[in-house]
Amino acid sequence: MVFNRGHFIVIFSVLSALLMSRTAASQSASAVPSLNNLASTCEGEFLNPLTDVCWECMLPITIGKIEAAPSSKYDYGNPASPVCLCGVKPGIAIGYWEPRRLMDMTKKPWCFPNLGGMNLNPGIGFEGGGSANKQVNRHLDKWHTHYYIYPALSILNLVTDVLCADVAQFDIGYVTELDPVWNSDSLSLIINPEALIFSNQAAVMACTADCALSSAGRSSKELFWCQGCENSVYPMNGNVKGGEVLSRGAMTVAQRMAFKLHRQFIMFTTATHKNLCTKSVQPLMDKRQYRFQLTQPKAITSGPFTCPNIGFPTSPYDTGLTRAIKGEDFGALLFAKRNCCAL
Repeated sequence: MVFNRGHFIVIFSVLSALLMSRTAASQSASAVPSLNNLASTCEGEFLNPLTDVCWECMLPITIGKIEAAPSSKYDYGNPASPVCLCGVKPGIAIGYWEPRRLMDMTKKPWCFPNLGGMNLNPGIGFEGGGSANKQVNRHLDKWHTHYYIYPALSILNLVTDVLCADVAQFDIGYVTELDPVWNSDSLSLIINPEALIFSNQAAVMACTADCALSSAGRSSKELFWCQGCENSVYPMNGNVKGGEVLSRGAMTVAQRMAFKLHRQFIMFTTATHKNLCTKSVQPLMDKRQYRFQLTQPKAITSGPFTCPNIGFPTSPYDTGLTRAIKGEDFGALLFAKRNCCAL
């Protein structure tokens, strides 16, 4: 990938933000583990919005309930009428799946796979990797994620007005290395206290139904604590059972990150007729509104497994798409359902 002016601006902005965060982080330095064992390698490539985005994942495009551009993938939330009103202004009710956000998933602190495999370690933050928890006799893999503002349609200047698309600029919105809640099950209860209710066998057994739906390309809004056939939404952090296949662990933390950012009012919903004219907060995230396309270590842009729903089995990735690629550095592009009243 050839570096351009935008890449250098992003890199400079990240470095500046990290340097400015040293002062705040030093107040809790005694609680921050050493990063001396940080892995020296970080793998990845810059995402090319032309060739590395699965543009078919935007489908179907609907006008009311009519599919103007059909797709075999599951869709929901479209209003019955093709005509809508925002205040007194009439418009056309459009529905589609917008490539809107980007995430890194890695066990290496400050490794940015979607920024070309760049290692931006400032010498502060919380460790990743794995650790043994002797109290509960288990091994945990500790993942980190980075959340990017990535409005692909706006970056390419593609019909953003017609599709009511996000027009924000590319930016890094969240890094878990500076979040003390992210690698702590007990601290994560601050933002998801209901996890205590669903940490029982009955709740786990109920996820069987979500597994069946997710495997068929759908997700259950009601079984919000389940991640299909994979792991649980809780705790909303980067602790995943040790020994998981890498792609499964990576997709687990990407999906948990989406839940966490909804809970913290950083991500909003733009799906269904209720959001034709605006976006709204959704602290209990509806899983149906997102698809995740794998971008690192390989951009999956074609085939039946391009942008699976939350909870879809990762076995297609496990059995060939990533096996030959070394490393623990992953990336995913998030497609969000958007219903809007195009004026």
